[in-house]
Amino acid sequence: MIAPRHQKPTKGPVLSDAAEREMLHQLATKRVPTYGVWRSVASEAEVLSEIVTEIGETLLARRIRVTARNSAAVADMTVSNRHLVTLEGIRTSETLETAEAVVQALAQEFVSAEALKFEIIARAPKLTHTARSWPHVVLHEAFQARGAAQDCARTSLIREFEDMALSWINLTAHEENGDANQLALLKKITVALPSQGHGTTPLQCNQPRLTLIPIDETMLFAEMCLNHTRVQLTANIHDRARLVTRWQALSAGSQTET
Repeated sequence: MIAPRHQKPTKGPVLSDAAEREMLHQLATKRVPTYGVWRSVASEAEVLSEIVTEIGETLLARRIRVTARNSAAVADMTVSNRHLVTLEGIRTSETLETAEAVVQALAQEFVSAEALKFEIIARAPKLTHTARSWPHVVLHEAFQARGAAQDCARTSLIREFEDMALSWINLTAHEENGDANQLALLKKITVALPSQGHGTTPLQCNQPRLTLIPIDETMLFAEMCLNHTRVQLTANIHDRARLVTRWQALSAGSQTET
């Protein structure tokens, strides 16, 4: 439940130039709401964009339920005048004190979602005056900041192992580097992994995980999942211990090696 406020704000949020541009863009490209149908999402960014945009396009008071097609994830949002008034149903024990906490809770609830459905479950719901509401622009800025932090994490992950990598593919950022034959080998292994139970989309790559597979007597394959980033590389088999040590430092001891 969103935390009660102790005093009324004296003025609205001060909008950054980026936020103002985003608001103008949304007004110019307003979409027709689609309720009761599945909207495909392929990443955390798309999940949060759908939810935050829905809040930004809701003027009249509405209670909107968000569900995921492939999981039990659910969120009941009371929205009015482009403000999120209450957020219920999500599986979190934390009081949502900040816009960043709201965005984090939504990301965690719908971490494995492949499609979202929005349904209006109440029109003109009773609005409580004891709840803190979050303007769309503040939620949007928190969403943008989260995305920027994750972009930085995706870049830094491969940099940590670049000195050992014979070739590498960042499946989240769609980047690759290395010898053509090595890259072809990496892609062949990627295709084979799902049948062995290792296949993971970047959206589902929310838990730290390191997978090591010897290719031959001289080379190994490594796949890393960290901060919604999925990286694969080939390395000299003699670098295995060094690679694991560096991974453990990065994942703060919470990695699962298979």
